[in-house]
Amino acid sequence: MTKILYIISTLKRGGPVNVLYNLLKYIDRTQFDVSILTISQEGEQTRINDFRELNVSIKQLNQKHESLFNGLLSALKRTITEIDPDIIHTNGFRADILTGFFLNRYKRITSLQNYPYDDYVMTYGRVKGTVMAGLSTMALKRFSVPVTCSRDVAWKMRKKGLTCEVINNAVDLAFFNVPDKQEIDNMRHQLGVREFDFVFSFIGVLTDRKLPQVTIEAFKKLSDQYKDQSVCLVIVGSGELEDACKMEASGYKNILFAGTVSDTRPYLVASNCYVASSKSEGLPMSVVESLALGVPVILSDIGPHAEILSYNSKAGMLVAVNSVEAIFNAMKEILHSNLTERKKAASDLVRKHLNAELMARAYQDYYIKMA
Repeated sequence: MTKILYIISTLKRGGPVNVLYNLLKYIDRTQFDVSILTISQEGEQTRINDFRELNVSIKQLNQKHESLFNGLLSALKRTITEIDPDIIHTNGFRADILTGFFLNRYKRITSLQNYPYDDYVMTYGRVKGTVMAGLSTMALKRFSVPVTCSRDVAWKMRKKGLTCEVINNAVDLAFFNVPDKQEIDNMRHQLGVREFDFVFSFIGVLTDRKLPQVTIEAFKKLSDQYKDQSVCLVIVGSGELEDACKMEASGYKNILFAGTVSDTRPYLVASNCYVASSKSEGLPMSVVESLALGVPVILSDIGPHAEILSYNSKAGMLVAVNSVEAIFNAMKEILHSNLTERKKAASDLVRKHLNAELMARAYQDYYIKMA
C-alpha cells in the first residue's frame, strides 16, 4: 500500500481545503494509506473534524501562521521521518516552499490552486507578491509532479519555466446535488429572499481581484431599468472592500449582504443565477458548486472561467472583464431566458467533467506512476 502524506497550512474551510476533502473522500483506501500534516494552529472555521470523520490521521505542528523557518523546519522533518511517506502531496505556499527546498529525498506532488504572479501580487503587494511567486516557482520546479487546477494556469506557468499537469478542481455530487422545488422554496424562506422572483448571487472575498463593485453597479442598473421585476442580489463574503460595496449598494433594499458564512450551499440553492466578475482565478470552486446545483452562471471572460464553460457553453455566459455594461446585458438576457435548458446544461457539465470521483481517479493515476 502506498503511503501518502498531505501537507497544508491549515484545514480552514475554503476552496483548497474543500478540494482536498473531496480527494480524500473518494481516494481508494485499499491502495493508499493517507494522512495529513498541518503547519499552523486551526481557527474557528476549521474542517478538521470533517477530515477525522473520514478516518484520516492528522498530525499538527501548531506553528504561528507567519512562521516559515524558526523551529518549523526541524519539527516538520522530525514528524515526516516518523510518518515515513512514499509520496508527499502539498497544498499552499508554505507547504510548497518547505517541501520543495528541504524535503528533496521524497517523491513530491503539488496542487497549485492559483496563478501566483496574479494572486500573490494582488494579495500582498507588487514587491512581496512577486518575490513570493518567484520562490514558489523555484520550489515547484523541484517537484516530481507539479499539478495545477486549470489549463489556463498551466499555460501561464509554462511561460515562467514550469511545466504542470492539469487536474481540474471538482465537487462532491453527493453534497452538491440538484435541489428540488421544495428545497429551493425552503432555502429562500430561511434566507429571507422568498419575496423575490429572481435571485442573483455573488460569493467570494470582497477584494479588488474579485471586482464585486462591478457586479453591484451592473445589478443597480438592472434594478433601475426593470422596476416592475422582483429581483435581488445576495452578496456572500467579506473583505477589504466590504464597506465600499455597502456604500455602493446604499439605497437598494434588494442588495443583501450575508457576510462570511460557513456553508454557501443554501445561498446557491436559493439562486437563479450566479455571478463571478473576477479578473484572476485558479479554477473557482464556487462557480463549479453553483453549476453542480443547476444554477447558470455569468462569468468574466478569464481563462479559468472560459475553461469551465468550454465543457458546455449553454451552462452560462462569458462577459468582458471589468465591464458593468457587459454584466448588465448578461443579467438582462438571463432574466428573460428559459432557464430549464441552462440548468440542465450546468448540472450535466459538472457530472461529466468536474465531479470529485473523476478528480480522485486522476490523482490516483499520478500516485501510481510515482510510487
